[in-house]
Amino acid sequence: PHTQPFPLPTPQRAAHSPVPPVPSACSTMSSLKTCVKRLAEHGACTPDEAGQATKEIMSGKGDPALIASFLTALRLDLCNADIVKAVAKSMRDYALPCKPILKEGEVLVDVVGTGGDGFDTFNVSTCASVVVAAAGGKVLKHGNRSNASKCGSADILEALGANLDVNGSQAVEVMQKCGFCFLFAQKFHPSMKHVAKVRRALGIRTIFNILGPLTNPAQPTVQLIGVFSKVLGPLFIEVLKISGLKRAMVVHSKEGLDELSPAGSTFAWILEDGKVTEREIGPEDFGLKCHSLSSVQGKEPEKNKQTFLDVVGGVEGPHADFVILNAACALWISGLAEDFKSAANLAKSVIASGKAKQVLNDYVRLSNEVAGKQGSLQNGDQKKTILDTIAEHRLRVVNELKAKV
Repeated sequence: PHTQPFPLPTPQRAAHSPVPPVPSACSTMSSLKTCVKRLAEHGACTPDEAGQATKEIMSGKGDPALIASFLTALRLDLCNADIVKAVAKSMRDYALPCKPILKEGEVLVDVVGTGGDGFDTFNVSTCASVVVAAAGGKVLKHGNRSNASKCGSADILEALGANLDVNGSQAVEVMQKCGFCFLFAQKFHPSMKHVAKVRRALGIRTIFNILGPLTNPAQPTVQLIGVFSKVLGPLFIEVLKISGLKRAMVVHSKEGLDELSPAGSTFAWILEDGKVTEREIGPEDFGLKCHSLSSVQGKEPEKNKQTFLDVVGGVEGPHADFVILNAACALWISGLAEDFKSAANLAKSVIASGKAKQVLNDYVRLSNEVAGKQGSLQNGDQKKTILDTIAEHRLRVVNELKAKV
């Protein structure tokens, strides 16, 4: 499950490859067709061409045959950081707006992975995001439903009772009140419907499979991103650097996880004030025990829901350490802790004090309130549907009639 479905040699290979000027005959072509022609004839394109082609796709004007050609031709080994940045920006340009207002000194955090690592572990980035918010971070997490695993970030939050249908201003309101809110990718990127059918027909990974962490419409100022391939590490950290972020970290574990591994070493690319460093980090750097990957396997949403509640409720064990590990890394890169061990201790303290559970409760309640629906986090209870309400009403009427007879 961990073999690469498309070429992933050196993503920077195209960075210094000269791209011939656009012939005058191409000036009358659509942006998408021009880019496909350049990729087919020269094996390269410019960042502007890739960005303009993506805008044509997002606008709904792209021809399906050309979209398929573009996605097939723009292999990752042809993508340098400038091209990835341009395509991601075009996606964000067509996303629903989300504009958080931060106070002086505050940073906006996202903890997210590309997915696709094939391991199907517990929803660690989502749970870690709640812990980061409990420790004082401002988190607008960008995510989606599961594609290959049993339970994605949207699936687990929905199982916990959250309302995913919040818009940008509502998400900001929720975050300001409790520190955390979830931005549902399907909600915020409606233009992706224009490429969905082609992607399903192709059945292969394309550049869109790596863009999720780079297309958060809120544009976080600090990010912890996990990638499914080690080759993507240097590419992603360079994209974050040229995008203007001051602090960020990209991780990929030795086993292949798109997050920090509880089982051993993780490769980390760290951006601090314009300087990129690379190192290996592991649970011992955070004062945590190692745990096997089998001990943190993900399950169906309802089962992951209970694990999530256990972790924020203070139950210790492999899942808790897995969450603390990733939350601590995010706290450190966000500047909320001086070093890894103090960051881990901070994560542990907000869980033990009940703050993490309170953030989760508040988020679930607020997400329902701002969307005009009532809801609460109640262990073992599911949200009532309109059919449930009708059924209860009918039963009450029948019982009343029986009592009168």
